[in-house]
Amino acid sequence: MPFTIAAFITRKPELSPTDFQAAYEDKHLPLLKDVVGNAYPQTVTRNYVKRAKADPAGLKPLSFTGSEETFGYDLVSFLQFEDEPKAQEFQKKYAEGQERIAGDVATFAQLDKFRVIAFNDALTN
Repeated sequence: MPFTIAAFITRKPELSPTDFQAAYEDKHLPLLKDVVGNAYPQTVTRNYVKRAKADPAGLKPLSFTGSEETFGYDLVSFLQFEDEPKAQEFQKKYAEGQERIAGDVATFAQLDKFRVIAFNDALTN
């Protein structure tokens, strides 16, 4: 049965959303693949927060309820594994390379806001 975890990531304030996305796509994901090897997830779906067109700096999230303070993340990344044992294998390899991974993440994200959670099976209609 598929197993999904999600990482909620907030960019460093000195980075533009474009630079943040480039750091994640061009540097972080290849590093993660290198560190975990064959334990890499089946899929990594990235959802970058859409920015309001009215904001000339491109920093304000497009929010349908409340203000930008209601959602403090720039990216929600869903990692899907074949099953929970495969996710545990990933976590083991991740832990072995944690210093290297954390060093990279610290270049583009606020570590104190970084969150990773697991999900039950998805329900769809």
